[in-house]
Amino acid sequence: MSNTTLPALGNDTIPTNTTLPTDVPIATEAHPYLEFLIFMIPVYLFILIALVKIITLMDNTLYIVKSMQFSYWMKRRICFVLGGISALQFFLAMFQSKTTNWTAEYKALSICYLFATLAWCLSGKLLQLEAPRGLPQGLLSHRLFWISNFIITCINITSPFSVKD
Repeated sequence: MSNTTLPALGNDTIPTNTTLPTDVPIATEAHPYLEFLIFMIPVYLFILIALVKIITLMDNTLYIVKSMQFSYWMKRRICFVLGGISALQFFLAMFQSKTTNWTAEYKALSICYLFATLAWCLSGKLLQLEAPRGLPQGLLSHRLFWISNFIITCINITSPFSVKD
């Protein structure tokens, strides 16, 4: 390490060099197909299951439950927040540079994040249709989607990073 001196207080000298150093390795994920295709399998399955369930629920008569549970309201909000996060991942991958975001190298594959956004919004819509009817979240729809996304996120977060020079 080299000794660097900071300018004295009151000195108007502000460093103009705002570029990142080139000798620092960039951490990237192991393989893009793992992130964009394999980890997205629950998203694709849920989109199909949710569309079928939404169509069947829209055809059924509405049974209004007098008191809507707080858990439905909270789950619905969480679904839309996670949909917003997935949309943010898409926009970051599309509009950031390759040096700041590793997914920016794979702009075509980052469209998969839009599928995740759609899946989370469909999950919120399905909850909106199920709650007034007093229906529980099905094992093959919400619970499978939420649990598999949690497991995949844990794997993704704890997976070792490969370093690109």
